[in-house]
Amino acid sequence: MLDRSLSEGLPEFLVHGQRGVNSGFMGLQYVATSLVSECRNLSTPASIDSIPTNANNQDVVSMSWYAARRTRSVIENVTRIISVELLSAAQGVEFRDPSKMGRGTTVAYREIRKLVPTLLRDRALSADLQRVVELVSGGRLVQAVEKALGPLL
Repeated sequence: MLDRSLSEGLPEFLVHGQRGVNSGFMGLQYVATSLVSECRNLSTPASIDSIPTNANNQDVVSMSWYAARRTRSVIENVTRIISVELLSAAQGVEFRDPSKMGRGTTVAYREIRKLVPTLLRDRALSADLQRVVELVSGGRLVQAVEKALGPLL
């Protein structure tokens, strides 16, 4: 959505004419791509780190604690990545016809906009991102959509 040659008319970095220190949603794109890279590293099987123990009597050591900690980090990262995508989508809607959204999408959009105003001028987005992370991780976004549509699963 940030590349105007690929986004079918959305402005570059999802902001009109404002090129500044933060450059619209460019910084959030860096956040998301860095987190994806970290997730790739964290997703390497923990078993490759197994080291013989017990006087070389055991060559398979449970790496479950290590794997669980890494999985938790991946879940936290993915929550942030999804939050970046949701913020970007909400901003993208500002340049389209919001009346064409579905019921669930409209609810999600409104929940995000209750917490984060439209980006009109360049600003740091870290606080905005944190608010959406809390909306997603707390389950409030899914609850709001399910209230409108019924259970999603």
